[in-house]
Formats: sequence, structure tokens, C-alpha cells
Amino acid sequence: MIYIRDVKFISKAIKIAEENRNVKQYTICAMLANKRRILSIGFNSNEKTHPSTPQIYNWYTIPLHAEIDAISKFIKNNQIDNTMTLYVVGLTIAGNRMVCSSMPCDSCMEYITKHNIKRIVYTENDGDGFKIKELKR
Repeated sequence: MIYIRDVKFISKAIKIAEENRNVKQYTICAMLANKRRILSIGFNSNEKTHPSTPQIYNWYTIPLHAEIDAISKFIKNNQIDNTMTLYVVGLTIAGNRMVCSSMPCDSCMEYITKHNIKRIVYTENDGDGFKIKELKR
């Protein structure tokens, strides 16, 4: 179930992604939040990897994904609890504000599961705009 706070957090993530847009690649922004505030923000990077990224694909190295960036920044000094939600949005390379599908990949889902995050809210492009979707584990 999508709540009003989810729409607010997704809107904030879109704004942050726009402010940090990388014109050479898709810009993905992930935010770890509890019911009241943003706890950590992460971005994708094709120039970096993360040692905790599960490298489940054999044919290429997975770069730093926004989900792993946000989670790893938070867990340096904190613990995940069951009140937290991971929000993920993506923007296309195009100059407009087009939102792309941002469901976490298998590698990110493995990392999310490892850190016991129970709820993920992400955007999905439906052709006419975007929808906000939820994954619960």
C-alpha cells in the first residue's frame, strides 16, 4: 500500500536526482528513510564499485548502485530496523524530467535482503508518466 508519506519521499528523491543529474548516464537516487525523515541518500556511479556489491553476474562488474550506496552509508554507524523504507527513483539521460523504471536489480535485492530492509518503494515508467510501486519482503 502506498501512503502519502511515500509520495512525499518519492517526490523528494526525484528533486534530489534532478539536482544531481548525470547527463552521461541514467541518474538513480536511493533514499533510506523511516516514517519521518531521510536517513541516507545514495546515487549510482559507473566510475566506482563497492566491495559489498554482490557480483552475481559473471560477464561484467556491477558498478556502484544507488541502493547499495544509500544502505552502506547508513550502516557505517547505524543499524537497520523494520520501520525503514528504501525509496528508489531513476531519471533518463534525456534532458526532460522523464522517470525511468527503478526496481532494484537482483544484485541490489540480495544486498537489501542481507540488511533486512522489508519495504521498497520505487518508480515504474508506464509510458504516459510513472507509477509508484511497492515491494515487500
